[in-house]
Amino acid sequence: AEEMIKFTLVHKKLTSVAQITEHLKAKIEFTTTWMRGRKQFNPHTVDKIIQRCYLGPKGKEKVHFDHLVRIGPCLPLMYDKAEIMGYGLIDGITKFNMPKYYSGQAVVPLTRAREPQASPVCGRLALAMIPKLATAKYQLMPPGTALGKNLYHRWEACLNPKGMNCRMTYFCWEMALNRLCGLTPLCCPGHSSGEKKKAHLECKQNPKGTPKVKSKKVLSIAGV
Repeated sequence: AEEMIKFTLVHKKLTSVAQITEHLKAKIEFTTTWMRGRKQFNPHTVDKIIQRCYLGPKGKEKVHFDHLVRIGPCLPLMYDKAEIMGYGLIDGITKFNMPKYYSGQAVVPLTRAREPQASPVCGRLALAMIPKLATAKYQLMPPGTALGKNLYHRWEACLNPKGMNCRMTYFCWEMALNRLCGLTPLCCPGHSSGEKKKAHLECKQNPKGTPKVKSKKVLSIAGV
């Protein structure tokens, strides 16, 4: 359902109910198709999903659908564990809740490198500051990746991205969190009020989080 919501609510401008319906049919099938070109849903089921979930009352179909499109980018804010894969932001809670991923039994076992010190609500607020990343086109290797030029993005590029991937999303989210820390110590890392106030001043002066001295080592003010 999550993938279906994401695919169906990202689209070019649709001007009629007929266009919306055709768009929804194609995206619903794309979400559920295991073998490309082989339909998985009964047409009657697809029609029911479209009517009950997307179009709303008769005569107000487009208004209802346009409303869903406007709030669609907020979907990642509901995730307890936002993850970047294949087609962008997804809910990674099932992976992070399964013990096998930390016990070495998984194909690619996870290692908990560090615990973010910022509060969960601040993490969600930071993600809310960059909503267009949720609908931007996924780019595995954009220009400059191999040279490390995508470590520090312009804030404007995070607000209006031409594409996204796991690296860009992380650094944009970090910049957003730094900006929140610059607004209030409550969104800053630290185990004491003194540490939080120090981070608050640093983030206020340097919200992008770039090193003050040129170095090959990637630094992070927020430490998350």
